[in-house]
Amino acid sequence: MSCRFHSTMTVLLLLAASSAAQLVGGSLGVIDLTAQQVSVVSPTGQVSVVSPVGGFGGTGIPQSLLWDDEAPDGFFVGGDGFVGRLTMSLQGAPTWQLLSSAVGEVASMSRTGASTLFLYDGGADVVWQLDLGTGVLTQVASTTTPWGAALNAGLYDSAAGVHVIGGANGLWTLDGSGAVTTIASGWSTGISFVTALLLEPATGQYLAALSGVDRVVRVLPGGGLQDLTAPGAITFPNALDLDVSTGEILVGGLAGQVFRLPAAGGPPILEAATGSGALVTGVARTRAVFRVVLEDQGAGAALIAMVDLDPVAIEGGMASSFNVSQPLGQGPLMGFTPDAFTLALITAFPAAQPGNPIHFTLPPLPGLFPSIPFAMPSGIVPVGVTFDLVGAATDAQGQVMLTPVLRVTLMP
Repeated sequence: MSCRFHSTMTVLLLLAASSAAQLVGGSLGVIDLTAQQVSVVSPTGQVSVVSPVGGFGGTGIPQSLLWDDEAPDGFFVGGDGFVGRLTMSLQGAPTWQLLSSAVGEVASMSRTGASTLFLYDGGADVVWQLDLGTGVLTQVASTTTPWGAALNAGLYDSAAGVHVIGGANGLWTLDGSGAVTTIASGWSTGISFVTALLLEPATGQYLAALSGVDRVVRVLPGGGLQDLTAPGAITFPNALDLDVSTGEILVGGLAGQVFRLPAAGGPPILEAATGSGALVTGVARTRAVFRVVLEDQGAGAALIAMVDLDPVAIEGGMASSFNVSQPLGQGPLMGFTPDAFTLALITAFPAAQPGNPIHFTLPPLPGLFPSIPFAMPSGIVPVGVTFDLVGAATDAQGQVMLTPVLRVTLMP
C-alpha cells in the first residue's frame, strides 16, 4: 500500500499534446497527480501538457517521473499499474511505450547503467528490477520489510550498492544480500510519510521530502535530519530532483508548483507552475546533450534535427556514412567510418551557409536549420539501408564539439 499523494509487453500509442516538441536541456518534466497529466516546462517557461490517447495503462494515473539520460528525448513514467517511456517528437505527437503492466503503484524509479530500471512499488510494497532490454521484471529480495505496507519512495545508491526505502516515519537501506538497516526514524509523533528521495552527489547524502510535517531534509550520519528550508515553507512536498547545472534542489508541491532550494538550504523560490492546480508528484530536470535526432517519416523520408548546440559555436555540420562495419560509435573518425558519400558531402559544401544541414552558420536563423528540423525527402537514402550520422560544431577558437554517432535504417 502506498500513501503517496501522488505479462511484460510493448505498446506504442500516439499522444495528443499542446505544443509538444523536442526536449532541450533545462526543460522540466512535471507530473500533476490529480490532473493525471505530464507537463513539460521549457527553459523559457512555455508549458506543454501531454495527454495520452488511450491512457498510460493501468488506472492511467501517473505517479513518478525520471528523465532518461541514456536516450535524452524522453522520460520514464510510472504510475498505478504501469511503467513506460514517453518520447517527445520533432513534430506532432509524442509516443508512449508501455514497458510493463505487472506492477502495483510505481511511487519512485531509479536508473543504473543502460539497461536497468529499479521500481519502488507502493502498491505491492516491494522493489522491482526491470531489464529494459528484455522487459523482464524481477523482485529485489529483502530479509525483512520494516516499512510494512507503507513503502512510499525509493532510490538506488550505486556507489554504496544499496536501495534507500522511505515509508511511514522511517528510512531504511536494502543491500545486495537483502539485509535491511534503519538509517532514520521517528521524526514525527503523528503520521508522516517519505514522499520523495534524492541522492546529493556532492555529499553522498540523502535528501527526503516528508509529508505530514511539510519538511525537506538532509539525512545526516547517525539519523539526524537537517531542514533545507523552514518546515511548512513548501506545502505537501512530494517530488525532488537535482538541477545539476546549479546544484539546486527542485521540489514539487501543491497547485502545480515547483520550487528550487539552494544546496545549502534557504527560502524556496518558485521555479515553475503548470497552471493545473494539482499536486506535483514527479519532477525531472533535463540536461543539455548535444545530439542528432532523426525521425523516420516513411518511404525514405525523415526529419533531422540537431539539439542542444553550445551557444558559443559559430558553425556546425553533419556527416554521414554507409560504412557501418564497425560497432556503433567505434569508427576511426568522429566515431564512425567515413566512405565516399562522406567525402562527397563534405567537399560539396566547403563554406558554411545559413540553414544548410551539411555545413551551416551559427547562431541559427529563425525558420532555418537548425532552428527547425531538416525535412529530408524520399530518394536521398534508400529504404532499408543502414547508415551513420554524426554532428559537429566549432567555436571561435577552433574547438570541435561532436555528437554521439546515430545509426539509422529508414523504413518503407
